[in-house]
Amino acid sequence: MDSPDSARWGSVTDRRFKLGLTVVVAFCSIAYELVYSQFLTVFYGGTVVRYSITIGLYMFSLGVGALLSGQLDDPESNLLRTEVYLSLAGPVGAGFIVALNSFPNVAFPGKYTVTLVLAHLPIVVVGVLSGFELPLLDDLVEDREDSLFSAMGSLYPRRVVRRVMGVFFSVSDSDGRSLSEVLGADYIGSLLGTVVYALVLYPRLGLVVTVLVLGLLNALAALAFAAWTLTGVSESLSRPTVGNWRAVLVVGLLLTGTYGGLVANGERVDRTVTGAYMGDRIADEYRPGAVEIDVQTYRTTAYQRLTLYERRVEAHAGPERCLRLDSALQLCDSWVDSYHSGLVDIPMSMYENQSSVDVLLVGGATTSR
Repeated sequence: MDSPDSARWGSVTDRRFKLGLTVVVAFCSIAYELVYSQFLTVFYGGTVVRYSITIGLYMFSLGVGALLSGQLDDPESNLLRTEVYLSLAGPVGAGFIVALNSFPNVAFPGKYTVTLVLAHLPIVVVGVLSGFELPLLDDLVEDREDSLFSAMGSLYPRRVVRRVMGVFFSVSDSDGRSLSEVLGADYIGSLLGTVVYALVLYPRLGLVVTVLVLGLLNALAALAFAAWTLTGVSESLSRPTVGNWRAVLVVGLLLTGTYGGLVANGERVDRTVTGAYMGDRIADEYRPGAVEIDVQTYRTTAYQRLTLYERRVEAHAGPERCLRLDSALQLCDSWVDSYHSGLVDIPMSMYENQSSVDVLLVGGATTSR
């Protein structure tokens, strides 16, 4: 018998809500791993290697999490905790990778190997926590009167799908396997995560703001699940009270507010964080203590990364501005005049009154890498 609360939600049944939640959390988890892959590529190079290792390590960690989930009870409480932990671990993991590579003056034997291994820890943490999700959600999606197709709406023609599958497989009339439905929703969320990350989030927001958006989405999913359960709409297994979840809810609210504020000021946050680690990356090219780098402008276009910074080098008279495209130094104040003057000396010699000639210099930057 439906409760007044469930009537207020209309067609959003308990089953549909939890399968929709599965899509959202899977979206966040796979997108976190893509962010980590890109950060690792920036710091350690080798795009194919970084993405391959990240995917493999993530899948392995999912399996570890699924095995460990057998030790968990109270699926509602643990699912809420898992989502709050993920909303914290995802962005913190990205910051951890950046921090590991932001201390160019610290040198010790095996530094590269140590930092490389440690930089993969966020992949494992997010993977294990994500591995908890599916078993917990399977425990919660216990109402088995509908299949995934009908639970997700009329968009999926169940009869047509059954007939097509029946040509190649033996098809059961029973809809009692909730695990297959949770897995299906999880794979849908993973697909959406990879596509939206590649086409929308990363190109428009950049890595820093993207990981904050994912943390915000994860925290909102946790709070939505808590609200759904505590208001009595959910067909609860443990019938939790606000007191049982107070600490977790406070953390979730704090994370939501923090991420919301950071995302609202995303452009400034991106400039600050990106400028800091780009400055450290540039300073790492010099011997420790030999240079100070102050990144003034950092932009990512559809074609390259542009970094305008000021550097102070030992034995130089004063600071000078420099320009980089991707990782290649293009120009600095101390040699830009002599470099560009050499490009126009010969053509200018063809004019008697050189003071009346305007010069347009196209493609005047160095192409050395």
